[in-house]
Amino acid sequence: MQTIRIQISGRVFKTGYRYYLKQIAEGLHISGTIEYSKDQQVLVLANGSTKNLEEFISFCRMGCLGSDVESITIKSITEKNEGNDHSMRIIEI
Repeated sequence: MQTIRIQISGRVFKTGYRYYLKQIAEGLHISGTIEYSKDQQVLVLANGSTKNLEEFISFCRMGCLGSDVESITIKSITEKNEGNDHSMRIIEI
């Protein structure tokens, strides 16, 4: 299992983008969190297999109807993810 942090910018605020990512992540058995940053970017902490994370990143780049992804920054991190329930949570601000 691998954990990555993804920062997504563009028109992703109030477009359904977080819910789109949650649905994709759960289908790929990726757990973690999705939230908005203060500057209206989407921040994702995702834990899953390398193959599934690569596929998830492709969906992050593509975006959903109404969104327009301008850039994505991906960092591999070493945080320990407790549990492995394959759920993705949306954190409200």
